[in-house]
Amino acid sequence: MPTNHPPPDPLRWRRERWDEPNTIYFWTGGAGRFEALSNFAPTPFAMLAWHDRETIVTFANRRARVPGAKAPTPGEHEQIRLAPTPLAAKRAGRTVALPADWERRRTRVMLAVIRAKFSVPAQHALLLGPQ
Repeated sequence: MPTNHPPPDPLRWRRERWDEPNTIYFWTGGAGRFEALSNFAPTPFAMLAWHDRETIVTFANRRARVPGAKAPTPGEHEQIRLAPTPLAAKRAGRTVALPADWERRRTRVMLAVIRAKFSVPAQHALLLGPQ
């Protein structure tokens, strides 16, 4: 005898996790408490430029930094770094060809970026929480 069960909900796992108590919503598109944790948040930080490893440059957000590491030329690096918004930086990063060694070094790049971002006192304090 056939049962009349509804079809499985493919997004159920996502909804259940997002509805858990104490879930941190860090990207709200506004000024949420944990927004600074987002790649798209306006959290400037300084790092060495990937193209020469000597020049210290400021990045407006983490979203501009990782795609900048993929850029094969200083001009493309700067175009991504100076993009007017995080989304523009992301899109600019998608227009450059991935370096042949990207899969090998991307985890190192991302770790360096996270460390630089959270070495800024305001972001570091956010990670530590209220004292």
